[in-house]
Amino acid sequence: MGIFIAFVIWYNIWGKNNPKVYRKTQNILPKLFLGIFILSAIVSAAPPIFIGSMILFGILAGVIAVPYLIIKAILKAIGIGDKKARKDDYAYYQMHYQAPQRAGATITGLTKSVAKRRKIVEKFSKKNALNLTDEEIMRIVDASYMSNCWECEIYEMSLEYDSIYQWYRGDTGWLRAYLHVFPIQNVSSDFEMQHNICLDSFDEIFRSMRPDAYTTVDTYIKAINDKFLTAFDETTFMIAYRFLEANGKKYSLPRVGLAHTNSELDELQKKYDSKINSDLDDLSKQYDAETGAMLQRKM
Repeated sequence: MGIFIAFVIWYNIWGKNNPKVYRKTQNILPKLFLGIFILSAIVSAAPPIFIGSMILFGILAGVIAVPYLIIKAILKAIGIGDKKARKDDYAYYQMHYQAPQRAGATITGLTKSVAKRRKIVEKFSKKNALNLTDEEIMRIVDASYMSNCWECEIYEMSLEYDSIYQWYRGDTGWLRAYLHVFPIQNVSSDFEMQHNICLDSFDEIFRSMRPDAYTTVDTYIKAINDKFLTAFDETTFMIAYRFLEANGKKYSLPRVGLAHTNSELDELQKKYDSKINSDLDDLSKQYDAETGAMLQRKM
C-alpha cells in the first residue's frame, strides 16, 4: 500500500496545486486513485524479485529525471520562464493594486489549490451574473499562477461584499465593469492585453452612438443596452466613460435640458387671461365709439 499512500501525499502537496496536473486529472481522479490502489495491492502481494525490479526501475528513472529537474530549477532561479513573467507583471501589480501583503508563496495569501481558485471564480461569476464560460474561468485560474494581477482579481472575488458596487472600487473597475456588463467576454491571460480588450470594447460602443439624439443619460444607456445586448447601469456606464477619458478617448454625453410641462390649471389661466384681454379690447373700442358719437352731436 506504500505506492498508494505516496501518491495521495504527492497529489495533495504538489499535484492539485499545479494547473497542468489538475487539468489532466480532474475528470479521472477517482479512477486514477482506484488504479493506483489496485497497483499498490498487487505490488504488496508480489514476490520479492518483482519488488526488487520495481525498485531498480525507480532508481534508473531518478537518475534520468534528477539532472533535468536540476537544470530546470537553475533556469527558473536565474529568471527564465514563469518567474520572469511574474516579475514583469509585479510592476503593474504595484502600480494598480492595494491588496494586502501576506506571508506565503502567493502575493495575496490566496490558496495555491487550482480547484479552490476555480471554485472561487465559478461561485462569484454565478452569484453576480458575470457569464464567464468554463474556458474563461480556467484561463483566469491558470493566469493567476503567473500573473500577480489575475491572482489579485481572484483574491478580490473571494471577499464578501454587501453590494456588487463595492467590487467596482479600485483601479481595475474597468475590468470588473467589462466582465459584468458584456454577455460575451474576451478574457486574456496577459493583463496588458486584457486592458486593451476592454478599452477597444468600450470605445466601439461609444464611437457608434450619437449622444445628441438623446435627452437624458438614462435613455442613452437604454439605447446602448438594446443595441449591444449589454447590461450597463449608470454606475458601470460612468466607469467605462471615465476609463475611456483616462486613455485619451473623449466622448460627449446627452445634453440635459429643463423639461417644460403645462398643467390643466395653467391652460385654464391662459384661456382666462386671453378672454379678459379680449373683453377689455371690446369695451375700449365701444367706449371710443360712444365718446366719438357724443362729441359729434354737441358740435
